[in-house]
Amino acid sequence: MKLATLIEPLDLDYINPDFTDEHFPYEDKGQGDVMLFHTKDKYLSAEEVLKRMNIKGLRPATLHEMLAWAKDNWKDEFVVVALGSVWTDRDGDRHVACLDQDGSLRDLDLSWCDDDWNEFCRFAAVKVPRK
Repeated sequence: MKLATLIEPLDLDYINPDFTDEHFPYEDKGQGDVMLFHTKDKYLSAEEVLKRMNIKGLRPATLHEMLAWAKDNWKDEFVVVALGSVWTDRDGDRHVACLDQDGSLRDLDLSWCDDDWNEFCRFAAVKVPRK
């Protein structure tokens, strides 16, 4: 699935040019409804967020899953992060996608994966099927 077909219906004001099919190839992780996972902690590392998701039986949504969810569900209330797709740039920095709203502007941008995330972030997540 091409990123452009998922991004276009979102009517975004800014799209980071590094969102390419080469940097973020489609990954079929199976079926599942995307939901928002929220921690109320002030600051957490991505590693800690992933641990807490796992405890709740969730996995991080991919960029493609988050964008498909956003078409009908993103209401600009929160920063929404897709920790399930990580792109490493030529300097070795790891980046993840964030849907954000700044005033009246809606954007799809990259954040450093290894930053601490604050209580205003929501993480796109998918329920892991029981075995």
